[in-house]
Amino acid sequence: MSYLWHSSKFKGVRFREHPTRKHGIVADRYFVIRFQLDGKRREEALGWASQGWTEQKAALELEKLRTSGRIGDGPCSLREKRKEQEAKRQAEAEAETARKVQEERDNLTFNRFFADTYMPQQKADGKSARSVAREDEFARLWIGPAFGSKPLRKIAPLDLERLKKNMMNAGRAARSISYCLAVARQVFNHAKRLGLYDGEAPTAKVKKPTEDNRRVRFLSHEEADRLLEALALKSPNVHDMALLSLHCGLRAGEIFGLEWGDVDMERGVITIRGTSVKAGTRTKSGKTRPAIMTDAVKEMFAQRVHGQHHDLVFPDRSGKKAVQVSDSFNRVVSALGFNEGVEDDRQKVVFHKDPTRHDDPALKVKIVRAKLRDMVSGRLSRVQKMLIETMVPMYLELLDMQNTYGTPGFDFDRYVRVQNLFRTNLGQLANAAKGYGQKDPESWGVNLSEVLKDA
Repeated sequence: MSYLWHSSKFKGVRFREHPTRKHGIVADRYFVIRFQLDGKRREEALGWASQGWTEQKAALELEKLRTSGRIGDGPCSLREKRKEQEAKRQAEAEAETARKVQEERDNLTFNRFFADTYMPQQKADGKSARSVAREDEFARLWIGPAFGSKPLRKIAPLDLERLKKNMMNAGRAARSISYCLAVARQVFNHAKRLGLYDGEAPTAKVKKPTEDNRRVRFLSHEEADRLLEALALKSPNVHDMALLSLHCGLRAGEIFGLEWGDVDMERGVITIRGTSVKAGTRTKSGKTRPAIMTDAVKEMFAQRVHGQHHDLVFPDRSGKKAVQVSDSFNRVVSALGFNEGVEDDRQKVVFHKDPTRHDDPALKVKIVRAKLRDMVSGRLSRVQKMLIETMVPMYLELLDMQNTYGTPGFDFDRYVRVQNLFRTNLGQLANAAKGYGQKDPESWGVNLSEVLKDA
């Protein structure tokens, strides 16, 4: 379509009129400018008078472009000017977006990040349901009330110390407090990997509490007898496992992995192997060690149906390796009231997790001495004290021999001799108790494993 163009009173500015639309009392005018750029004639549209353009404004815009072209500073055409303005608007929009992202990042609270990002990722990564539930519990009960509403960047070591103090005042174990701090540390590390947190996590400057989760509860002989009697009525299989644990010091995992080829009825020895064809690694250290059977254990094994060499002694109902002790054990313990009113987990009766399993020899000596002392009620005589001190080094020697069991040059005969000597001293310790108000030694049912446990 061709238009009728009119020249304005300003050189380089012209316009055409709209055939019908008015602006005021005159026809609406559409302004364009014409100029030379790099030796070529250029024409660029500005807009309608109804949009605010006039001859004077068009002339000023043309002069700006001519000046920019002469001095080489700024856009030399409206196209360049529009590009420049668009780039400026885009830069401003990006800056605003970055500002909002930074603001959101700066205000991102621990609770929000934990719920919206951290926990969904842990579940997606396949973390066990038990661990997920445990971490969620720590966040709800402890971390959240302490500093969950604070932005991550504002959480300081002092907040973590306050968390520790709250848990300690509530009587939480050092192990639980360390676990809770570990959860907080994982959250900060995850935020750092995602670029949502900078710098060192405040957890790095917080010292974990000293952990002492050693079990300090020992069953008396009377309690052990009551437990075994009740288990025999409830579950003979659990009774046999408990008997083996009490008399020979085996842990649950070692019992689950025990094979008939490890049971030497003739010599009265159980070989607890570090690895097994069916059960895989079983001992805590991965080392093979022996355990001497008591008469009660021999009788228990004799009454069980023997399988092939690599058959499990205590398989589960499907014939496979068990993964946990039947709940019958806990129900019997509850029925007997052993854990009634006991709040400290270390004081509760659970399936064998022996406190003598430590690397510190001095600590082992203290524990075995305490266990020997607990076998005698009332005041110790001088003879009893001497017997206990004599038995402690025997324990250490037996422990060392257990750790080297099965290696070349292992002296099995000496191992048995020391075991027998230890038993003899136990008997003497019991006999020395006469006259001091202790129970009749014959009723003690003393066996080596009550004192001598694998470390």
